[in-house]
Amino acid sequence: MTEPYSIEDLFETADVLRKTVALTFSKEPTEDLDEYITLHQIVFLIMDHAVGADSEGQFMMDKTNYNILLQVIHEWMYNTGLAKIASSGRLACAWDDDLNTMIFWIPEGVEK
Repeated sequence: MTEPYSIEDLFETADVLRKTVALTFSKEPTEDLDEYITLHQIVFLIMDHAVGADSEGQFMMDKTNYNILLQVIHEWMYNTGLAKIASSGRLACAWDDDLNTMIFWIPEGVEK
């Protein structure tokens, strides 16, 4: 385990994390990021992945949990993006019982 550090401002940290993850999808995200994950949701994820609190009651994070947190936020935003595309009709999806997972495909008549 790496040395943990204190998070002084949860919402500023949440904002930086969300923007950092959004940049993995696009160099210049143009959509409202709240449509994918809100700052409050990220704050709760930070609290869930914290390794404890310091003497001042601030949440603490180590490198391992920070990397896990980034992955969780990435998956959340990716899955929300898939759901948005599917709800628009540009992507179809269904549960595959044999594979035990969701499958996606481009419906007929939708431009690729």
